[in-house]
Amino acid sequence: MKANNKYMSNYSNNVISSYLMDSDANNLYGSAMVNNLPYGNFKWSNDIKSSQYILNYNPETDVGYFLDVNLHYPKHLHDYHSLYPLAPENTKVTADMVSEFSNDIYKEYHKGKSIKDEQIKKK
Repeated sequence: MKANNKYMSNYSNNVISSYLMDSDANNLYGSAMVNNLPYGNFKWSNDIKSSQYILNYNPETDVGYFLDVNLHYPKHLHDYHSLYPLAPENTKVTADMVSEFSNDIYKEYHKGKSIKDEQIKKK
């Protein structure tokens, strides 16, 4: 990606002006601590009828939403977003998902043991 605008020494009038922006977020934990968090009365809802409804959502209301969506995320975009995935998912990584290289590293730090799925201990 390359910027082209009147403030650059190599600006070209033959190409549409473009700018690059780099943004960073600081104090994410602190920010999360001052925002409302869900605490109960969860239920499935069919209130959301369009994407415009989501875009017009007012975060100051007493009602919030978790969205369950199906996304098409084209593979050719993955490298562009490798440092900041657009749709991360919370999933349990099982032993069969781990590469041989990762398993070898695990073995090196765990006395030759291979990765195994975690067993949840019952209380």
